[in-house]
Amino acid sequence: MVEDKTINRRALLVKHLSSSDDLKKVHLLFISASERRRFAEARKRFKQRWLSYTAEKQSSLHQRDQQLHAEQQKLQKETEALQRDRQHFGEVRLRLAGLSHAADDPFGIDLQDVHLDVHSGEIVGIAGVSGNGQRQLLYAISGEEPLAEKFPVQVLGTEAGRMTPDQRRRLGMGFVPEERLGRGAVPRMSLADNALLNYSGGRELELMGRHRVTVSHCPVNIARRARYLDSWPKYRAAGVNLALGSDTYPRDLIMQMRIASYFGKVMSHNLFAASAAEVFEAATLGGARALGRDDLGRLAPGAKADIVVIDLATRDTLRFGPVRDPIKALVECGIGDDVVTVIVDGVVRMRDRVIPGVDLDAVRRAAQDAGERVWERVQEWDPLGRTAEQVSAWSFPVVKD
Repeated sequence: MVEDKTINRRALLVKHLSSSDDLKKVHLLFISASERRRFAEARKRFKQRWLSYTAEKQSSLHQRDQQLHAEQQKLQKETEALQRDRQHFGEVRLRLAGLSHAADDPFGIDLQDVHLDVHSGEIVGIAGVSGNGQRQLLYAISGEEPLAEKFPVQVLGTEAGRMTPDQRRRLGMGFVPEERLGRGAVPRMSLADNALLNYSGGRELELMGRHRVTVSHCPVNIARRARYLDSWPKYRAAGVNLALGSDTYPRDLIMQMRIASYFGKVMSHNLFAASAAEVFEAATLGGARALGRDDLGRLAPGAKADIVVIDLATRDTLRFGPVRDPIKALVECGIGDDVVTVIVDGVVRMRDRVIPGVDLDAVRRAAQDAGERVWERVQEWDPLGRTAEQVSAWSFPVVKD
């Protein structure tokens, strides 16, 4: 090759050739031998990196294929197990065909168009808090509540709407005694984690999280019934929205936060679970998410001006002690009476612990009078005919002169 002194510097020739797949191939011809070696080394390094990248991609795809195959096998096994379980189920033993029944007490709820088939070998549990219709449904199925008209309940094909509990038992129905006495037979709240209610492929938390279910947690109320939320972290990790409620006296959401935090730690065996921040979020943003509202539960532009002012000095008491983190101090030491001022959508509803137009003394007297009337008539509507003292005995014996 004759060297042209006028181009005594690096030169290259770039030629584009069209391949069958319409890609361009670039051929580089270097005048300098050192440039050719440098290019060859660079091409070698590039090839090594490309081979490494390709191997990693193939390995990743292989792992994904293996995971997909494992999931398909698991699903197939669960389906087969469910089919095997169904083969053991016999005939329909209990059928509700469009059950509708109006509640006859102020604490009840109407049943509307309830459909249910229970086969031999199956167990039905009726869960829920008071006032959600579970009592009416239980009484309707068991026959413990006398009904004025026949309604669609069949036991082994026999119309049983107006049968007594004993007549239904003779047909083959059985009832859990604890439920009939109004106490939860199964104390845990997570079905899939409960051995008594578990089944092949149970994954309630996963399904609840996927569908953004909200659990309205009332820790004080359920603790009084020896129940609990089995694992605060598991619900959050699954994507379940946790909100807090009271549902009972005292109507104190600050106390609910504290009890939720304590039980969350104890049941999870983890002192970091259900932190003050998490239960505070559940008491505020959790409820807003449950309602599908992003203008509640927060102080932000565009949100409702809902503000609660809390007195950490607690009227010259030492209950709080030294305060470093106000949220932790509120959850650990606060009570509802620490609320001084409440603003709802920009309107002051309570100022300096006074609600305009509300006589709290009169409200308390009216509530006490109403309670006295209910206690006097408990025996009239209690299914077992018990008195108030029999339903809820005095803490200590009452001695009457």
